[in-house]
Amino acid sequence: MEVIRMCVACRQRKPQKQLLRLVKLNNEIVVNSKQKLSGRGAYLCSDCINKVNTKHLSKIFKTNVSEENLEKIKEGMIDDKSAK
Repeated sequence: MEVIRMCVACRQRKPQKQLLRLVKLNNEIVVNSKQKLSGRGAYLCSDCINKVNTKHLSKIFKTNVSEENLEKIKEGMIDDKSAK
């Protein structure tokens, strides 16, 4: 059975495998590539990864998201492996 999730930016529903999961880990937002980390998470579709901003992510994760953190996410430099 395919799990359907909603992109937090465009609100479109898509299969979970097509979405990128972001998670708050150690006061930083990271890409959860294996989708196994617990905690506050949000899903983004590939179309919206460059549209989302720090204000939007800060509201979703209830924390201050820095511009540097957002840029690392967009560049694919920060994921659940490198943040530990």
